[in-house]
Amino acid sequence: MKILTYILLAYWAFALLNVILNLLTIGRPRKAALGREPFVSIIVPARDEERAIERTVRAMLAQDYSAFEVVVVDDRSTDSTGAILGRIAAEDARLIVVHGEESPAGWLGKPWALHQGSGRARGEMLLFVDADVHYAPRTLPTAVEQIEASGLAMLFLYPHFEMRGLWENAVMP
Repeated sequence: MKILTYILLAYWAFALLNVILNLLTIGRPRKAALGREPFVSIIVPARDEERAIERTVRAMLAQDYSAFEVVVVDDRSTDSTGAILGRIAAEDARLIVVHGEESPAGWLGKPWALHQGSGRARGEMLLFVDADVHYAPRTLPTAVEQIEASGLAMLFLYPHFEMRGLWENAVMP
C-alpha cells in the first residue's frame, strides 16, 4: 500500500509540474482585431451520441462568430442521434447533417467520418470536435484570431473536461 501511495504522489507531482510548465510557456490567446472573418467549418463525427449531441451542437451553433457552419456526420447511429440532428437542422440552416457511409477497407470509423465531413465542408478553416465536447461561445473567434495573428497552420484547442468520480479525476490530468 505504501508503494502505491508513492506512485500516486509522484504521478500528481508530475501532473502539477506539467500544468505549471504549460501555464508558463503556453500563453493565453490575446484578443486581436480581425480585418475579416474566415469561414470556418466545425466538423463533428457522431455515432450513437444521443446523450451528448444536442448540447454539443447547440454549443457550436452558439459561437460568437458569424462566418461558420457545423457539419455533423451521423456515422450510422442506431439510437436517436439522427432524429435529434434533424430537429436542430430544421431550426438552424448552419447545421449540415451528413449521413455517414460504411468505411472502406483500411479506414477506421472516426477518421472516415471526419474525412466525409471535411469533404462536405466549405470552410477556409476546419475545426474538428468530438461529439461530447462543449466549447464556450468565445472559443471559435479566439482560435481564429490566434491563427490569423500568429500565422499558424494548425492550432490545438484543449477543452475543459467535466470529470466525475475518483478514477476520472485521478487518470485524466
